[in-house]
Amino acid sequence: MSRKENEIRYRETLITAAEHVFGRMGFDSASIDIITNEAGITRRTLYRYFKNKEELYFAVVHNIYDKLLSHISRGYQSEKTGFLKLCSASKQLAQLCKSNPQMLKIISWQGQVKKKALQDSFYQGELMKLNQQLFEETACVIADGVSDGSIKPGINPRKIAFSLVFIMTGYYCLMASTGDNFISYFSLLEEDFNDISMDLILGSLKNDPA
Repeated sequence: MSRKENEIRYRETLITAAEHVFGRMGFDSASIDIITNEAGITRRTLYRYFKNKEELYFAVVHNIYDKLLSHISRGYQSEKTGFLKLCSASKQLAQLCKSNPQMLKIISWQGQVKKKALQDSFYQGELMKLNQQLFEETACVIADGVSDGSIKPGINPRKIAFSLVFIMTGYYCLMASTGDNFISYFSLLEEDFNDISMDLILGSLKNDPA
């Protein structure tokens, strides 16, 4: 195995282990020792690839965003009209979050962790690029929906894209942290609750000609 391949393998192993540990324990309680034990890698090796726990955290967040973008993009590609593409992407996001409910909880800590970081890391910059890609893809889908008549005319696709992504990811972050208790307390079905919530969010964009 080449040096480059080893580097990729170590990084991926550490990022995967850190995601599991952060998901179980939270950022503050997750120590470097716990993460390296989970990964089966020494502290020395970890510090060869990551400056500190904060940089490793943003590498985890970058990896999560990459998964989110992949699933959302898959939804955008699976339907014909702009509105149906948004609905499909919403379902893809719901499925991903259900299979790994800790993901959005982890990314919700970004502001808190960034304040602790001594400087911006490479991964924070890459994360901004992924965010930008997500916003741009969503804006294009909304613009397509306006053109094909499935989304209300007279809106600004770019502005709507920022709000839509923020609201949808915020919803699933909240579901990841308190959703189980809420659904259990009110005896709701999670899938129905998600569908109704997304209908409320996306329904405001749907074009219903009289």
